Amino acid sequence: MSEDHPRDRFDLVPDAAAEAAFLDAWERGRLHHAWLLCGVEGVGKATFAYRAARRLLGAAADPARGPLGARRDDSVSRLISAQA
Repeated sequence: MSEDHPRDRFDLVPDAAAEAAFLDAWERGRLHHAWLLCGVEGVGKATFAYRAARRLLGAAADPARGPLGARRDDSVSRLISAQA
């Protein structure tokens, strides 16, 4: 597992406000069918996408890692890191 790839990042919170807005929409059942992830290279778009995917696919929450934080040892997290 390469910590350099966004799919393997668990501790980096790219934009806590964006994650909180996404989580709020999801929890209220108001998650839009598409989200545009915009910004300059290296701002955390891919990291955000992997973090959201883990939680949407059922990974256990880890609030210590930010609003969309997921447990590294969760089966969903392991499958994403394995590119399954």
